[in-house]
Formats: sequence, C-alpha cells, structure tokens
Amino acid sequence: MALSCEARRLFVLHCSAEPVDRCSYCGQHFCALHGDVNRRVCNGCLPRFFQDAAREAAEALEARRREIGVVLNGKGLCGTEGCGNPMLTCCDRCKVHYCSRHVSRHEYSYRHRTLAGTHVRRGTLVLCSHCTVFLDEYRRDRYSLV
Repeated sequence: MALSCEARRLFVLHCSAEPVDRCSYCGQHFCALHGDVNRRVCNGCLPRFFQDAAREAAEALEARRREIGVVLNGKGLCGTEGCGNPMLTCCDRCKVHYCSRHVSRHEYSYRHRTLAGTHVRRGTLVLCSHCTVFLDEYRRDRYSLV
C-alpha cells in the first residue's frame, strides 16, 4: 500500500495523509479527505462514478419496461403498464407494441455523406412515448464508403 495519499491538487503536489483505500477507477490511493470510502472512488473519479451509476439505473429501468411490455403484448394489450387498450403498432426502437395513445410517427432528416458528396435524406420512425428522447440519435449524420 502507498505510504501517503496520491491525490493531486492544483497547488499542492500531493497529500501527506495516510491512505484509507484505493480508487476502483484509476487505482490511486486516497485518504478520507480526497475520496469516498464507501464507494471506493477518489474525488477525481467521482463524476465518472455518478455518470456510470445513472447509466446503469436507466438501463435497468429500460429493461424492466421492455419486459413488462412483452408480457402485456402477449395478452394482446398495449405495452404501457396500466393501459388496457389493444395493441396497434410496434415501436421501431424498443420493438414493443403500443396503442395509438402511446405511439407516434416522427419524420426526421439527416445528412448522408459518401465519396460522391453529401445528400440530405429523410426518414420516418414510429416511436413510443418512452423512446422519443432518442430521436436525436436518428438525426445524426451518417457516413458510407459507397
């Protein structure tokens, strides 16, 4: 184990306190002042830890929502929990079927770049109310070598 805390600051070369743990991200030793002992993360890596935790929580929520949707679709119902309407169409992103209240059609345009030049193309998507936040992913530029 390191003899002292390896935290680097702007004006201080290093901390002389005794380390209490090692960061699970960068591997540096840190003292109680320069890290979170319960999460095993130094202060420098703490923002990345919170980003990873938020992403994992969102992925778990999305997986649960899809599982509920598939179960409801098996009964011929809309994939939204608590909605008793019959299913109408499928969301192009999550592939769960929804009623007309929980799905909408979106038109978008994007630049398609090839060796021949750049062309503006249009696309149409059917997205559920949960997946509309991902519409910007479809609007990004696309590249191909053709």
